Amino acid sequence: KKGAELWPRFLVNVQRSRKMPKISVTLVRSVIGRPQTQRACVQSLGLRKLNQTRVIEDHPAIMGNVHKVRHLLKVEEVRGDAK
Repeated sequence: KKGAELWPRFLVNVQRSRKMPKISVTLVRSVIGRPQTQRACVQSLGLRKLNQTRVIEDHPAIMGNVHKVRHLLKVEEVRGDAK
């Protein structure tokens, strides 16, 4: 049990120590009439409405979703300390 208790704390500390670059993602085209997989990708990015913007960490899983629906999004790199 002692090892299992230490693991989550260790993982949290590792994740906090990494500084991931961030991107700003804006939904600029509607998901109406799009395949369900594309709708799911937009939803997984946390976007619900047109012109809604989210600032998210840039890592391979996110970029895979962005690539799949790149025709519906506007993507910008965020510089500095943005939330």
